Amino acid sequence: MNDFPRLNRRRFLASVAPETVFFILLSPIMWVGHTLFLAGLPFGRAIGWIGQVRDDHSVPVTLALRQLWPHTALGLGVIGILALTHPAAIPYALLIAGGPALAIPLAVVTAWPAVGNALARIGIGRLPEETAPPAALMALALPAIAAAAPRPA
Repeated sequence: MNDFPRLNRRRFLASVAPETVFFILLSPIMWVGHTLFLAGLPFGRAIGWIGQVRDDHSVPVTLALRQLWPHTALGLGVIGILALTHPAAIPYALLIAGGPALAIPLAVVTAWPAVGNALARIGIGRLPEETAPPAALMALALPAIAAAAPRPA
């Protein structure tokens, strides 16, 4: 019997679990960021469009602190108020307030190139085209395909 489908299921579940946790933490951070941006528009707040930085880089703690302190303050404030008024609700509130409360360390840790390299090495978050590129994609001989190829452990 071929174990390939079972291994793919395991690899899929091993990727889905951390990505789901990351998404649950990141979504409320994005909500707060969008809300702050939209609330600032009537007061003249504007930002320019900058391209994404996709090279390996890290986020310094000072930059994360400067950009994400409102998110963190909101998340910790919500958890603090619940701790004083309805402590039993904290586990449920962590699904929403946990992300903003952890915004600074989450930004710093998830931007470490070593973390991304380790996850890529074990196959977490890989696309099917990265693990088993179709023949039509291989025929293009793109450098990105070679760079994404799984490396021997």
